[in-house]
Amino acid sequence: MRTNTFRLFISSTFSDFKKEREVLHTRVFPR
Repeated sequence: MRTNTFRLFISSTFSDFKKEREVLHTRVFPR
């Protein structure tokens, strides 16, 4: 159970980071 929670935390953090990276890309490198 502990491992599952840890994995969920990692995946959620990764997706959040991905979203922020996309926003950063659109702001820093506008096309």
